[in-house]
Amino acid sequence: MSNFWDYIADWPTYRKTLLFVVALFFVCIVVGIIACLIFAGLSAHFIHQAQTASSLAVVTKVAEKAGPTGEFFGLLFNNALVCLLAIFMPYAIQRKWGRFLIYGPLMSLGLLTGSVILVVTAQHGTLFTIAALVPHGILELTAYFMSAAYALVVFHTSDNPGEEPLKQAWNGGIKKILYYVIPLVFLASFVEAFITPYLMSIAV
Repeated sequence: MSNFWDYIADWPTYRKTLLFVVALFFVCIVVGIIACLIFAGLSAHFIHQAQTASSLAVVTKVAEKAGPTGEFFGLLFNNALVCLLAIFMPYAIQRKWGRFLIYGPLMSLGLLTGSVILVVTAQHGTLFTIAALVPHGILELTAYFMSAAYALVVFHTSDNPGEEPLKQAWNGGIKKILYYVIPLVFLASFVEAFITPYLMSIAV
């Protein structure tokens, strides 16, 4: 793995970026909870937007028609696509704008998660919320955080897209970060589709 860290940065730099990504996400969760407590109806708006104007809406419709197996493949496609977009973004977009496309979804996800936690906890209780979000969320968010941190480190080291051949980038960093990300995405999708519903049913 030494070649991987030599490619994107030294390990302390990547770790620092990863911790920053995680901290920013959880700050946004807190901000989302506070905002939803202050402004009535804001949480319902966040959730409605996520369910109707995002890839989550497609996954939900697939799950309704195809059951857990369809939901698994829908989640797998959605989660993998999100991570892949983050990983490949530094090779297509200038740093000035590209970082906003990493921070924006990350912060939006944090705000949405905060509103979901608030609503679900109020309606079903803390245990149900933990069962619904934590088991698959740990895996899913770890994959996303690793992808976002990778992109931010590459943005930091390169101002312009395409500064190096994509084949070199694949061999140097992309392929190796995917060794971690893809298994996490697969496990997260499996847990969310097949295990989370069972945990929710016993937590009611």
